Amino acid sequence: MAVVTAAAVGVVLLTHGDEPPTTLAGSTSTTATTEVTTTTVAPTTTAPTQTTTTSSTTTSTLAGGGYDQVALDYFRVIAGSSEFGGGGGVLHRWTGDLRIGVFGDPTPADRSALAAVVDDLNEIIDTVEIITVENDPRIEMRFAPVDDFASIEPNYVEGNMGYVYIWWGDDGSVYRGRVLISTTGLTPEERAHLIREELTQGLGLLNDSWDYPESIFYQGWTDTTEYAPL
Repeated sequence: MAVVTAAAVGVVLLTHGDEPPTTLAGSTSTTATTEVTTTTVAPTTTAPTQTTTTSSTTTSTLAGGGYDQVALDYFRVIAGSSEFGGGGGVLHRWTGDLRIGVFGDPTPADRSALAAVVDDLNEIIDTVEIITVENDPRIEMRFAPVDDFASIEPNYVEGNMGYVYIWWGDDGSVYRGRVLISTTGLTPEERAHLIREELTQGLGLLNDSWDYPESIFYQGWTDTTEYAPL
């Protein structure tokens, strides 16, 4: 689950460094129709018979920037607003490397899940690097009992076992983030899912959707631990 501040942040994953096209040209489909006329002459003096055959071909054009229109529509939903709070319809993204600091009581499985997410994101993103650090993090990932969340992050929305809060400047660039993962009430697989979802949403993809149940951005409860190749 995600939230933003009003003044402060694939596969469908247009990441921070990917400039979305200024004009999102719609996907177009054109059909070319050709009429072919043939003449059949009967062996008698009967007038010739004309037969008209119609054939068609269909071509598709990708939307602006070379992205599939379905992917772009989904991206608008995920990146154009936030699940909690308001994104203002503006794309928020990191302009520098993401330095993740881990705090609290993560299990070895939690650390492995985080490492897998970092590896996957670095495969997808080529404009910034995502690393875990011991000092001076830009994103705090805190593993704690869900009952402690409100004391860690005052903006926490009750009822969420995973949560992300990010800050951005006047230009929309994200400069700080905080991820909360519950150490209680979850299976290891569910925590692995939340680690992936909340960290990815911390990139600026702050909304959920009821489309694509296989996606980590699915609004309903899932334990998906991979990015969907939409």
